[in-house]
Amino acid sequence: MDTNQLKNDIQRFLDVYNFLTPEAGAMFEAQLAPHLKKTDARTRNLYNALLSSAKDNLGIEDAITRMEESSLKAQNKLSRPE
Repeated sequence: MDTNQLKNDIQRFLDVYNFLTPEAGAMFEAQLAPHLKKTDARTRNLYNALLSSAKDNLGIEDAITRMEESSLKAQNKLSRPE
């Protein structure tokens, strides 16, 4: 996927999420939760970072930064021996 398309998709998600009522947002998250439980930690962290960015009404660049940081944290956890 090219970078511009990914940015457009993230921006579209942020825009749509901001139109949801609090109740609709909670319903969306409740529907998404079972699907996220089936994904790997990195994917789950990316979606959670995207959701928190939308809740915090962040712009596209800040949302991407939050997602990148989340991805790096997940990657570091996986590469660190326990």
